[in-house]
Amino acid sequence: MEPGRRADKTRSYDGKTGRRRALGVGTAVGAFLAFGVTPLTTVPAARAEVGDVIIDTVASLFESSTWADAEVLGSAWDALLLQDNWDALLLNLDDPGFGAVLFNEFFYTPLHTSIDTWIDSSGGQAFANFVNSISGQYLIGDGADGTAANPDGGNAGWLFGDGGNGYGYSGSGGNAGWFFGNGGNAGSATDGEAGGFTTFALPAPVNGTPGEGGNAAFLFGNGGNGTNGGDGQFGGNGGAGGAGGSGGVFFGNGGSGGNGGNGGAGVLGVHAGLGGDGGAGGAGGAGGLLFGAGGEGGKGGSGGAGANAAVVDGAVGGVHGGSGSAGGDGGAGGVGGAGGQLFGAGGHGGDGGTGGRGGDGADGAAGLSQPGAVAGDGTNGGNGGNGGNGGLGGGGGRGGLLASDGRSGDLGEGGEGGNGGDGGVGGHGADGADGHSTGFNVIGGENHPDGYAGQGGGNGGNAGAGGAGGKGLGGIRAADGINGIAGRGGNGGNGGAGVDGQSSPPTAFGGFAAGDGGGGGNGGRGGLEVDGITRAWDGNGGRGGDGGAGSPGTQGYEQGAASPWFSSRDGGNGGSGGAGGVGGDGHVAGNGGNGGSGGDGGRGANGTDHATSPTEGGRGGDGGVGGQGAAAGHGQIAGHDGAAGDGGNGGQGGDGGLTPGGQQAAGGGGGNGGAGGDAIGDGAGGSGGSGGEGGIGTPAGVDGADGPDGNSPGER
Repeated sequence: MEPGRRADKTRSYDGKTGRRRALGVGTAVGAFLAFGVTPLTTVPAARAEVGDVIIDTVASLFESSTWADAEVLGSAWDALLLQDNWDALLLNLDDPGFGAVLFNEFFYTPLHTSIDTWIDSSGGQAFANFVNSISGQYLIGDGADGTAANPDGGNAGWLFGDGGNGYGYSGSGGNAGWFFGNGGNAGSATDGEAGGFTTFALPAPVNGTPGEGGNAAFLFGNGGNGTNGGDGQFGGNGGAGGAGGSGGVFFGNGGSGGNGGNGGAGVLGVHAGLGGDGGAGGAGGAGGLLFGAGGEGGKGGSGGAGANAAVVDGAVGGVHGGSGSAGGDGGAGGVGGAGGQLFGAGGHGGDGGTGGRGGDGADGAAGLSQPGAVAGDGTNGGNGGNGGNGGLGGGGGRGGLLASDGRSGDLGEGGEGGNGGDGGVGGHGADGADGHSTGFNVIGGENHPDGYAGQGGGNGGNAGAGGAGGKGLGGIRAADGINGIAGRGGNGGNGGAGVDGQSSPPTAFGGFAAGDGGGGGNGGRGGLEVDGITRAWDGNGGRGGDGGAGSPGTQGYEQGAASPWFSSRDGGNGGSGGAGGVGGDGHVAGNGGNGGSGGDGGRGANGTDHATSPTEGGRGGDGGVGGQGAAAGHGQIAGHDGAAGDGGNGGQGGDGGLTPGGQQAAGGGGGNGGAGGDAIGDGAGGSGGSGGEGGIGTPAGVDGADGPDGNSPGER
C-alpha cells in the first residue's frame, strides 16, 4: 500500500453498495440511457426494477449466448421494446431526482467502487507504485486521515483517490483526485480532543469552535461533509457548522453542512448567567456543475439554558431571591446547496435550533425571628428568566434548470422557543416574639409585655416568558416556548403572645399588667404571570397572638393591732388578643388571637385579735377582649375572630378576729367576680368570674357576704 494511504476509509458518497457492477458494456449503456447524480438517498424500489430490466436487457444483447438461442434473443428484444417498461421509466423523467438516482446507481457508484477496489488490490498497488515512482509525483492513491499531531487530512493522488478525513474541530478534509474521487470530511470533536474547562479562574464565557468545511471534489466525485460546530461552555455561543464541499465539475453531490454547536448553559457569576446562543448550521455544498444534488444545510444549534438564580444578601428580613437569567437563542439552519445545472435537486435547508430555557427565580427567604426584638419580613422571590427564541429554518437550494418540475429544497423547520423560567416563591414572614419583662421595680428597664407583631410575607416572583418559535417552511412559525409559572406569595408571620401580668406584695410597688398579643403579619402578593394581570396565589395572613393572663390579686397583709392593714388588691385584667394578619389578595386571612383570662382576685387577710377589722377579698379581674379577625383578600376567606377571655374569680373574704373588748368581729365580704370579655364578630364571648365567698366571723360574729358573680356578655 502506498505510504500515506488510508487503511480504513469513510466515504461521503452514497448508493446501493450491495449491488455493484464491474465496468462493462451494461454499465456503459446505462450511463447513456440515464445520466444525472443522486442526492444522498437509496434508489426507489419501483424505479430500480424498471432500470434493471432495461439495462440488463441491453447488456444481454452484447453476450454471445443470447444470439445463440433464438428464443432467448426474442425475449430480450421483447423486454427491451415493451412499452410498459419504457412508460414506467419515462413517467418519472420530470422528477429532478430520478435521473440522479439512476446515474449514481449505475454509473458513479460502481465506477468508484471498481477503481477503489482495484487500487486496494495487490495489482493495483503495484501499478500505483510504478506510476508514482516514474512520475516522481503522487498520482494515484487516497489521502491519509488526519491525526492529533497533523489534524488536516492528506490530499489524494493527483489523478485518482479520495481525500483523507480531518481530525478534530480544526482538521480539514483532504483534496480529492483531479479526475476521480471524493473530498475528505472535516474532523469532529469525537476524535479524542482534550476539552472542557473548570469553573476555577474562568474569566468569561467560552465560545465553541467553528466547524471546518468539507473539501470539494474536482472532475468527478462527492464533496466532503462539513463538521459540526463546537458547543459553547459557561454561557458561550455555539460554533457555526462547517460548509459542505462542492461536488465535482462534471458530476458529484455536494457535502452536507455541519450542525451548529449548542450554546453553553449559563453559569452564575459569568456573563450575568445568560445562556449562549446556538451556532448557525453550515451551508450545504453545491452539486456538480452539470449533475449532482446539493448538500443539506446543517441544523442550527440549540440555545443554552439560562442560569437558575441564587439568593442575594439582605438584612434582618432575610435574603432576596435573585432573578433567573434568559436562555440563549437557537441558531439558524444552514442553507441547502444548489443542485446541478442539468439534473439534481437542491439541498434541504437545515432546521433552526431550539431556544434555551429561561432560568428559575430563587425563592425568597423567610424573615428572621429575634427574641425581644422586631422580626424581619419575608423577602420577595426572584423573577423567572425569559426563554430564548427559536432559530430560523435554512432556505432550500436551487434545483436543476433542465428538469421540467425542478424545485428548490425545502426550508428547514423553525426551532421551538425556550420555556420561560418560574418565579420564586415569596419568603414567609417571621413570627413575632413573645412579650417579655425583666421583673419588678425596673427603672429604665426594657420591659415589653405586649407580644411583637408577626411580619409580612414576601411577594412571589414574576413568571418568565417563553421564547418565540422560529419561522420555517412556508413561513410557518414553530411552537413558542411555554411560559413560566409565577411564584406564590409568602405567608405572614404569627403574632407573639402577650406576657402574663405579675403582682407585687402589698408592701411593695411595681408589678405590671398583662400584655396584649401581637398582630399577625400580612400575606405576600403572588407574582405576576406573563400577561401582566393574572397573579399567583397570595400568602396567608398570620394568626394574631394571644393576650396574656391578668395578674392575680394579692392577699391582704396582717400586721397586728397597732399596725395598719393592707387591703387585698384586685386581680389584673387579661390582655387583648392580637388582630389576625390580612390575607394577600386571593387567599386566606389570619385568625384573631384569643383574649387573655382575667386574673383571680386576691384573698382577704384574716382578722387578728385586737385588730379593728378584717379586709375584704379583692375583686376578680375582667377578661381580656378577643382579637379581631382580619378582613379577607379579594373574594376569598376571611379570618375568624378570636375568643374573648373569661373573667377572673372574686377573692375570698378574710375571717374576723376578736376586738379588744372581747366582742366578736364580722368576717370580710367576698370579692366580686370579674366580667367576661366582650365578643367580637364571630368570636365567642368570655364567661364572667364567680364571686368570692365571705369571710367567717368569730364565734357569735357575723359571716361576711359573698361577692356577686361577674357578668357574661349580653348580661350587662
